[in-house]
Amino acid sequence: METDLPDTDVALNEIGRLLWLILAAAGETDIGEEPSIEAAAGVRLTAAGLRAFLAEGSEWIGTNAGMIPVDGGTSLAISLLQDGTLTLSLNGELKISGRWQIDQEKLYFQFADTEEYAFVVLDGPTVKLFDSTGTLAGKYQINPD
Repeated sequence: METDLPDTDVALNEIGRLLWLILAAAGETDIGEEPSIEAAAGVRLTAAGLRAFLAEGSEWIGTNAGMIPVDGGTSLAISLLQDGTLTLSLNGELKISGRWQIDQEKLYFQFADTEEYAFVVLDGPTVKLFDSTGTLAGKYQINPD
C-alpha cells in the first residue's frame, strides 16, 4: 500500500497482520491463525466457484470488523441477492444497499461511491474475505435460512 499519498491510511486489518507476524517471529504460539490468504484454511473460490456459491444468493453474519464502511453496531449481516443486490445491516437494521458482482476471482461490493473487492475463501460454514493485499478482512458465518 502506498502511504505517502494524501488521504491514504493503513487499514486496521493490515496492522493486525503485521502484529501477528511480529508475535510469530518472537515465538508466540497462541495468536490464532495466520491472517493471510496464503495460509488460509478452506477453499479459495475462483470465478466459477463464486458463481456457483452465490447462484441462489447468500447471507453472512459476523462482526462489523471494518472492511465495509458501516458505522455503529457490532453485528453485521451481508446479504447478496440473486439479482446482484447487496444489503448491509447492523444489528438487524438496514444501513446500506448496493450491488455486488464477480470479476475473475474477485467479489466486488459497490455502494454509494465506494467500490471494494475481496478474495473469498470458503471454510465449511465460514466465509473469509481477504483484501487486495491478501490480508484477512472479515470472517462471517453463512446464514442457513
